[in-house]
Amino acid sequence: MPVQFRYISTAVFACLFGLSSLLAQSPNRSILDLYQEVESYEAQKRTMMLSQGKRYDAAAREDILNEKKALAKKYSAEIAARPDLKKEDFYYLGRLYATADNEQKTLEMMKKAISEFPAEASGTLIQSALGYVVILSSKTKKMDDAEAALDRWSKGQPMILSQQPALQDYVASGYFKDGKYEQAIKHAEIAFNILKSMPAKSPAEK
Repeated sequence: MPVQFRYISTAVFACLFGLSSLLAQSPNRSILDLYQEVESYEAQKRTMMLSQGKRYDAAAREDILNEKKALAKKYSAEIAARPDLKKEDFYYLGRLYATADNEQKTLEMMKKAISEFPAEASGTLIQSALGYVVILSSKTKKMDDAEAALDRWSKGQPMILSQQPALQDYVASGYFKDGKYEQAIKHAEIAFNILKSMPAKSPAEK
């Protein structure tokens, strides 16, 4: 191949690669698409490593999770700067903040997402957002917010009973840390009674 043609081919390839990279940049992609990329990051990287014959051990997993966290942090910052966020956008932004370990922003976005819908609204997204509010409000001892979110969650649909003990336990822990032991015991007992009433998964759990 002539040297000149080789240079031209390289230049064309670089331009095409740059164009494809530009088109794939996050400002041109939907928020749901960015969220799904982060959510599937670990599985895709693991599949890639195994297909290349590389070991997927604890160290590799930790590296991948750190990369996933960094990606979530990058995308959440980019999305937060967008001027036209609405409804589900705040929920997926909250999920990205959660992956990036930014609990304050996660709580803020989940509350914002819930406020974007009518008070009587329900559904998987609302229930999930309410669950985050229960957990993160309890961790910061904002117990009125935690109780209100738990009450709405328990009346919403789909109401997955197997998730309730964990939510009650977070509320119990929040009250315990706040020195309100009577309320802590009440929620711990609710969690225990629900667990006791659920079918055992194995003979050892009976």
